Amino acid sequence: QLTSVGCIDVPPKELLEAAARMVSEHLLFFSVPQLCEVLQAHATFGLRGDRQTSALLAGIGGVFVREAHQLTSEHCSAAVRSFAKCRVHDERLLSAVASRLRDKSVRSSLSPSQVADTLYGFAKFTCQDTALLDLLSIEARRSLHLMEVPIMSIVLSSLAKAGVSSWVLTSRAAVMLKRSTPEHIDTATTQELSALTMAFGKLQARDGALFDACAESYLRRETPPFTQGTCSELVNIVHAFTKVHHLHPKLFGVIGSALLDRFDDLSLQDIVKYLHGIAKVEYLPLPPLQERIVQALQLDKVSALGVFDLLKLATASRRLGLRIPSLESHVSAVLPNEADSPGDTMGPGRRVTKMGPKKRRQSTRKRKWTW
Repeated sequence: QLTSVGCIDVPPKELLEAAARMVSEHLLFFSVPQLCEVLQAHATFGLRGDRQTSALLAGIGGVFVREAHQLTSEHCSAAVRSFAKCRVHDERLLSAVASRLRDKSVRSSLSPSQVADTLYGFAKFTCQDTALLDLLSIEARRSLHLMEVPIMSIVLSSLAKAGVSSWVLTSRAAVMLKRSTPEHIDTATTQELSALTMAFGKLQARDGALFDACAESYLRRETPPFTQGTCSELVNIVHAFTKVHHLHPKLFGVIGSALLDRFDDLSLQDIVKYLHGIAKVEYLPLPPLQERIVQALQLDKVSALGVFDLLKLATASRRLGLRIPSLESHVSAVLPNEADSPGDTMGPGRRVTKMGPKKRRQSTRKRKWTW
């Protein structure tokens, strides 16, 4: 409350620890709604790895397990979100909340934001209860028309992280976003829009108009992510588009220029992910950026890559027509069969189409076990 009214910015750690110790020593004097308020306060600041906070949440989790019949939809969503924000895993609490949410009367009273919080909490702990996640996705679908873009981002990102594919929800969310006004889409922060774009990519929403709408929102912003975001965040934006093989030349060009300006901040993993992504859509970056990438991939750095990353990098460089001598020599030494294999060696737009039935190439992840 002090933070919400602006009296203090972030409470001192000593104050939070003292409050946590006081509550954990007098749990019997607090009701379930009051304990939910305590959880929401700790979720606001997201203290992770703190011993006192972990002890407090473990104690509250025990109370919630014993009083599971009293938990409402609000209590369930607040509990799993708070435990996820503080990275405190309590299997007993998750089981009690999951059992409670299987009750249709409790589950149907979830608000859109509570559905998002619940999905976020279960996805953060890689919940394997597919039946429950399917039920929650149905609730999200029913309240989709009430969701703002930030809430939609949390819902779809959580489902994608949990590995739950709800095609009806994804397609309806895509239609809703395409029909939204630019001002409505721009209400989402850059991080929320990036998470939403990545969620659509992971859920394989192959809709060009949808990704064009997201790209235009990136380009419209007064403080674009290309000047404030990290290089990893910029690479992830490109990666989200290429997951569905969608190319937006203007967006890719602006991101490429931003990466060139801050090339020293790019890690080797970022370079591999960037090349792997743009190779899918056969997009050649700016010549100066190509030169910096070739210079960065020296033998000492390439030799540090694992087999999977090495295969991705070798395939991407061949498809883009990039000549990287250090990479070619290392691949010849480590993966001789891969180096001699014919394939995408002619660069973008110049691959020869073979006659006869098409044969799908084995994925990189599977090919790595053959060497």
